[in-house]
Amino acid sequence: MKFRKFLAIGAIVAVISAVALRATVVEVFRIATTDLQPQLVVGDLVFVIKWPFLLDWKELGFTDIRNKWISRGDVLIWDQDGVPHAGRVIGLPGDALPEKSGKKTDVIVPLDQYWVESAELLPSDDSVSPFIRGDSIIGEAAMVWVSFEWESGDSLPRLRWDRVFHRVN
Repeated sequence: MKFRKFLAIGAIVAVISAVALRATVVEVFRIATTDLQPQLVVGDLVFVIKWPFLLDWKELGFTDIRNKWISRGDVLIWDQDGVPHAGRVIGLPGDALPEKSGKKTDVIVPLDQYWVESAELLPSDDSVSPFIRGDSIIGEAAMVWVSFEWESGDSLPRLRWDRVFHRVN
């Protein structure tokens, strides 16, 4: 009887720990687009580090830790209308970057926003902005956990062994 009680308590602690870990520290996201190839390919399951992006550090009286954590070239996962997206950081808050269209004016990245390049953000017209808000960032993609490739007609995916535990940045 004691063993069953011990086992039940252990199972409850394990489930609570797993849920808390996923909610605050790290989560797995599936890459569904070709935006960041060859770094990330369709079928990759990536570990995303979440803890620096959970709190509004300025509200707590601290320097915003996101500005220290995020660098140019990092791959971020952010939420846009309830859908997670991935992109590479091109500009940090306050950066002056030349505009691609050939204009002579620089584009200033607004405070608490990041310039991110992704095929999902390629402007088809002038209404699309390459900036994402700091509070929409879910986390930074750190490592490919596992990667599956689906061939047409296959009932099971093929595991890409060369991508298992592959670093993203």
